[in-house]
Amino acid sequence: MITSPDPYFRGMPSGIIVPVITPFNQDGSIDWPAFGRVVSHVIAGGADAIFALGTTGEGPSLSAAEQRDLVKATQAHVAGRCAVYVGVTNTSLADSLRMAEHARDCGADAAVIAPAPYFPATPAGQIEYFSAFVERSALPVILYNIPQMTKVNIDLGAFDALVDNRKIIGMKDSSGNMVYFQRLLHIARRRPDFSMLIGAEELLAESVLMGAHGGVTGGANLFPELYRDLFAAAKARDFEAINRLQARLMTLSCKLYTFSGGGYIIQGIKAALAARGLCQPWMQPPMLPADAALNATVAGLVKQFG
Repeated sequence: MITSPDPYFRGMPSGIIVPVITPFNQDGSIDWPAFGRVVSHVIAGGADAIFALGTTGEGPSLSAAEQRDLVKATQAHVAGRCAVYVGVTNTSLADSLRMAEHARDCGADAAVIAPAPYFPATPAGQIEYFSAFVERSALPVILYNIPQMTKVNIDLGAFDALVDNRKIIGMKDSSGNMVYFQRLLHIARRRPDFSMLIGAEELLAESVLMGAHGGVTGGANLFPELYRDLFAAAKARDFEAINRLQARLMTLSCKLYTFSGGGYIIQGIKAALAARGLCQPWMQPPMLPADAALNATVAGLVKQFG
């Protein structure tokens, strides 16, 4: 536990952070009972924190009112059982700040922000943008690098300029580029209280062995125990357990995430959750639910994993 720059913050982000999915009804409305089931499922499976309104949660596809309702519902379902982080990225800095304030009012622990989508930012622009957000944010801040969606990496020089700001408590990198992640780790080492989190779950064990503090793992919506145990094995440097659990994770990855039917990895996760009876498979346009081939694969995978 660290001394916090904000009274709402509990401690250093670490362990398995689940970017919780948002279940939908077929008409596109949020399936609130299913959302409660999924949150309870991942917490029972050992999640250290919930990340609401992330990419896996289809946050950018929700209306502003739905986003606010989801933040409130997340806090109500979590009920103090683990930390809650909220994605606030918006094309408008003012709207990002308003969402951070709403998240704070609901009891969240930190705001998660990526580079603003649409207009690409230079390194100097990134420094200005993040500095302006952090200065006015109602919550401690976790930076979020996801170039697959924002079309730009957080610049290493910009990160170096920002990392000493004590209100920035961590960074999640979903680039899948381990050289880039190692450079971030190297820069962040001058902040012992700064948390480095991996988003590419296939790299969870490797990153923890090299000094990362945890992972924001979409697959933990489905099998949270697998990710909890892999993280613990990496922390303990138990290579026999790492090899066994990594093989299971890669089976999941290769069978569930390799379809390109217009749904990112969320498509497979939702299909598998539907097979387990936790939610329906529907997604927000333009993403599509799983097709027959993926559903058949998912059914076998869920049976295999138990």
